[in-house]
Amino acid sequence: MVAGDEGPMRAAADALPYYDTDIDTIPDLRVEAERAVEQEKRHFTPHDSLPPAFEFGAQWAAELERAERGEKLQVLDTSRYQLPHPPDDATEDEWHAALINAEVQLRYMDGRLLNLELLRRYGRTYLLLTCAANMWRLHNYQQEGMAALQTRLLDEATHDMDELNRTRKAMHLQLGDKISMYESRWRDLVSRNLSIRVANLAMRAEIDDLTRRTDAARRTLAAMEEA
Repeated sequence: MVAGDEGPMRAAADALPYYDTDIDTIPDLRVEAERAVEQEKRHFTPHDSLPPAFEFGAQWAAELERAERGEKLQVLDTSRYQLPHPPDDATEDEWHAALINAEVQLRYMDGRLLNLELLRRYGRTYLLLTCAANMWRLHNYQQEGMAALQTRLLDEATHDMDELNRTRKAMHLQLGDKISMYESRWRDLVSRNLSIRVANLAMRAEIDDLTRRTDAARRTLAAMEEA
């Protein structure tokens, strides 16, 4: 626990998952950690911060079912815009259908030419009058733009996440090396202190022995002087 700037105590995460190897080297540490996590999960109530789930309409549901069945999307039927030539042995009905189709194609091309001529003459005014017929194209263009935007945002978020993980890993390795250096220095200092303590104990024992021998010699000399 560490104190914050405001005063209240808060938990401090000091783990370096990109550097720490204790969970793989210390026996049963992983089991103990998983047991602690499971115990915490039994008392933890997660916050409901997710947005409501998207509700699919009938059309969405039908498209999802089609995709699950593996059926291909039905594309636009362009056969009505084609102008096939009837075979040489075609019947009268086939020639009649081909003639009607040719007339339809001719009317369609006449309409396109007329629209182009009106657009050339009246420009923006005619464009505004006919934009309602092209709303679906505008809508598709907007949808494509939104899809491209979401793709770009996803790529940016993925890039930022990768950069964050790389920075986090580099920081963990740097701090881990520094911690290892401090731990090595601490062990060296502890070893030196222990050696000094052992030397002090040996020196104290030697001093005590010399003190006893000195006292014994003094008593012997005092006895000799009295004799």
